[in-house]
Amino acid sequence: MQVILLKDVQGVGKTNDVLDVNDGYAKNFLVAKRLAVVATQQVVSRLQNEAKQRAEHEERERQRMEGAAHDLDKRTFSFAVKVGGQGKVFGSVSEREVAEKIGEKLGFAVDKKHVKLPKSMKQLGEYIAEVKLGSVTAHPKIVLTSK
Repeated sequence: MQVILLKDVQGVGKTNDVLDVNDGYAKNFLVAKRLAVVATQQVVSRLQNEAKQRAEHEERERQRMEGAAHDLDKRTFSFAVKVGGQGKVFGSVSEREVAEKIGEKLGFAVDKKHVKLPKSMKQLGEYIAEVKLGSVTAHPKIVLTSK
């Protein structure tokens, strides 16, 4: 009997795999536990349509992130910080602050975990950050100025 897996089943297959399995295993285990459905023409065509829509959505999202990354590469973000003698910075600029400022400019939230700042931001000046937007990486400039 042909079935389509609805969930990953260890040792059997992954989600949306079409498999030939014994009738008893299909009826009594996979279908009974809602891990699979019998592969009919309707189910197969529905899954193909869903896969096509998912691929189109992922492509649109990738293009959107590439555009945002291209925009970020051209931008400079300024942060006013307290400065001591010889231009040494008191405290630091965090990934959260950078993510919030970038999110305001882009119009969508950027997770602080996707922002990587240089470790040596101890002096006033220009630095390059690394921001992951999906599969694309942007490198906006971060400028530290005195308050």
